Amino acid sequence: MDKIITKIKKTQLEIFENANANVMDLYFYIGKIIYENSEYGNNFINKISIELKLKFSNAKGYSPRNLRDMKKYYLSVKDNELLKKYSYKIPWSHNTLNASS
Repeated sequence: MDKIITKIKKTQLEIFENANANVMDLYFYIGKIIYENSEYGNNFINKISIELKLKFSNAKGYSPRNLRDMKKYYLSVKDNELLKKYSYKIPWSHNTLNASS
């Protein structure tokens, strides 16, 4: 029984880590796109926010503030692969604390 419990816990952790890494990779990508279009200012971020909310109405996380955090996150890890790698292991809320600094 202990082996089963250990295996379940290990698998749950792996699922979380993989899902989190995928989300972080998505947010990195969105942050990069926003950064590359910075010349359009907040209007670009607001437009993306509205479009994503319409397209993915059940999803959360596409507010203008969160999109700005994605840009900050991208800027904070883009030149540091090690930091990027480790940022994938912690929740988004922890990464936004880092990105805000």
